Amino acid sequence: NFDDAMNIINNAFSSGSCTLSFEGGRTAMSLSSEISNAETTTNLLSASDLPAACGKLGDESLHLRFTKDDPSGWAIASSLSKQGSITQDALCEWWLNEMSFRLLEDFFVNNFSVVECLERRGEHTKWRVEGTTLSLGQIFELLETSKSHLRITEYSVTQATLEQIFVYFASQQEAIHTLKE
Repeated sequence: NFDDAMNIINNAFSSGSCTLSFEGGRTAMSLSSEISNAETTTNLLSASDLPAACGKLGDESLHLRFTKDDPSGWAIASSLSKQGSITQDALCEWWLNEMSFRLLEDFFVNNFSVVECLERRGEHTKWRVEGTTLSLGQIFELLETSKSHLRITEYSVTQATLEQIFVYFASQQEAIHTLKE
């Protein structure tokens, strides 16, 4: 769960301490490196450091997500490509966002029969749910009662418009047509 993720990050790096707080849904974070033998230790991580760093955070395999095609890992991949390294702060912030997304995804999968994440930009996501017998009011109530646990600061619940339904069916037909060719 998210609190466990925060505890892991707070104790993650033996060379420094990670302090996290949340303000309005945004992560405010600072990592401080300890100074030893009058030398400042760096908090920069190269690509070769990432498997071990992700392992300290609880899942070594997450470093495989740092590719240009990953919905969230692309940002880390871009920094690595441009600068050759990332900061521990950047890794912790990415990891926290990823754990938040997983928590939200688990919530939707556990409460609705058909779920699709339509859009994901940083901390903002847009979801489509289908095949539910719940009314909009009941979905709103479910989200409202889970808002604190899911770390949601704001949300909206709406029915699909006719235009959205038309565009969805048109894209489905286009995909089928493309597959036939």
